[in-house]
Amino acid sequence: MEFSDLKDEIETILINNRGTYVLAYQIYKELEKINKMKWDKLNQTYTNNVGVGAGSYHTPVAHIADALSYFTRNKEIEGLEQADFCKNGIKVYDIQPSPSQITLGIWRIKK
Repeated sequence: MEFSDLKDEIETILINNRGTYVLAYQIYKELEKINKMKWDKLNQTYTNNVGVGAGSYHTPVAHIADALSYFTRNKEIEGLEQADFCKNGIKVYDIQPSPSQITLGIWRIKK
């Protein structure tokens, strides 16, 4: 699934949050509500290990975070901002950021 496949839904979710920073996980949960078909495709594509023995695991939430970082870097969504903070102690339900990551990103569309 390409980042562009999720762009419209991600932008809509961010606009609906009216300038409040959100986690990629929150966007993932909202995507299920607004486009169940894309949410299902995202889950089917990114719930398996990437490369047997590679030690790499790419989740649907990680894919959304990568898309958000890409959109921010390339200014593909007007007003999109990313902020990073130390991920120590951060846990969303049973999901923790990757041990290889030092920071956790949050995003918003600045009004």
